Amino acid sequence: MELGHTEAIKQAVMAGLGIAFISVHAVRGEVASRRLSALRLKGVRIRRHFHVIHNEARTLGASARAFIGLLETASEAPRKARAKTPRV
Repeated sequence: MELGHTEAIKQAVMAGLGIAFISVHAVRGEVASRRLSALRLKGVRIRRHFHVIHNEARTLGASARAFIGLLETASEAPRKARAKTPRV
């Protein structure tokens, strides 16, 4: 089964329809109230991609441009580190 909305995924798991990979931040309340339980998978690193979106019809302010610049700089650092890592 494939569900596209976080709330639908949580409801399906709570209804006993299976298990799911979902952000721990999205289930914080359900875990605290024991409606769901979260398992930490040792040695498993799941990477996610996020996108910055904005209305192109509006001009970005200085703080928004600075924030995007910060994000771009931060996203380049891991790529540079991986590029320097020798492949075996």
